Amino acid sequence: MLKKYRFPPRETKVKMPYPRQRTLNASAFLPLICFAGAVLAAPPEVAKSIAARPEFAIQPGAGLLKSLENLPSSRLASMPHPLTYRLAFHEDLGGGADGDYEYTRRIESATGGYIKVIDNFSLNTRSAERNGKVESWQQTRSGTSYHLLGGLLPIERKGVDTRTWCSMNGCINANLWAADDGTPLPFVFHATEVRGAEQVVLPPRTGSRFALSYKVKQVNSDPDPSGSDVKLACTVGAKIPASTLHAALHGEATALQCTLSERYAASGKVTHEQVKDYYLSDFGIFLSVLRGLEGIPANEGKPIPATGERINYNFGTAKAPDYVGRVYSEVSLTSEEITPAR
Repeated sequence: MLKKYRFPPRETKVKMPYPRQRTLNASAFLPLICFAGAVLAAPPEVAKSIAARPEFAIQPGAGLLKSLENLPSSRLASMPHPLTYRLAFHEDLGGGADGDYEYTRRIESATGGYIKVIDNFSLNTRSAERNGKVESWQQTRSGTSYHLLGGLLPIERKGVDTRTWCSMNGCINANLWAADDGTPLPFVFHATEVRGAEQVVLPPRTGSRFALSYKVKQVNSDPDPSGSDVKLACTVGAKIPASTLHAALHGEATALQCTLSERYAASGKVTHEQVKDYYLSDFGIFLSVLRGLEGIPANEGKPIPATGERINYNFGTAKAPDYVGRVYSEVSLTSEEITPAR
């Protein structure tokens, strides 16, 4: 078997649910010209709430979404500068095993005050040579997600995940979500039972606190192997120049110290983690939605690495450490209005 393969968690650390909804049915409205006239005549805050939602895979509870969309932090949300974040790195997994990873994530504004994230991920890991042959694991994943509250609250995430295992006896499909013949099926996750969203004020105010919680549900799997309850409690700290996090970021970055707790539905396991996040004022998003990387360690003082940077991190526990070495071959963060920075 592939020695010490790091199976990327299905759902992530700063993982957040993702939206589930569809645009309202056209038959429910008056003729388009009348609808447009009503929007133009309505007060700005009302017109904003009438704006079409993104095209969600799952029809959500209209009451929950309307209450979230009408919050000031949603209605006033805007992201004037789309960002694209790209990482490529090599890992020494120990015992002769290694892997190459690539990750691209684009964040942009969507209709109705939502933040849209498009991400693509691939990995290729190899074990030590055995009997003249090498075992390997390949994975590719692409998806789209929609978030509110500057990215803190994912509403829906949908995509396709393909996995292949190759050994001395050949290659097989190892897809988590697949048809009987092994063909990968789309996955859909969404958030339910949201609490505390009204406590999130954007931009965050230094010294304030909030507690946000929600459930994550995989809607196209029965039983749901990946559902969880997520709780995020944060204290807002001081502001720093965003450029100290990365040269491509301008404006201010407001620091947040948070406790992230997660209870997994299938196993009942509960995890607790101390995380640091930043709100990027000129982009209207939190750094966590930009990074959005499952299992990727972040240097608290430098959450975005530099090209050529080398790090070591413990993938195991304090009692049973399992150190991994990583070298970043490419790190780029670009904005459509900013010269690419590396």
